[in-house]
Amino acid sequence: MSVAAEREREIGNMVHVLYKEGLGSQYNYLLHEYLHMDMPSVHVLVAKARQDLDNLSLKPYLGL
Repeated sequence: MSVAAEREREIGNMVHVLYKEGLGSQYNYLLHEYLHMDMPSVHVLVAKARQDLDNLSLKPYLGL
């Protein structure tokens, strides 16, 4: 693996961890206030989203 590819993978891993950790803080308020979900439902939904982020078979990429 080239140095550039290693660096890109390292950056991708860091972004993955930061995004996964930030899910709760970003979406708790929005789901609760605007979609009127109760907090236990919000926590379940965020936990499922975190699991989905770890599923490598899901490809959340959009065509440009």
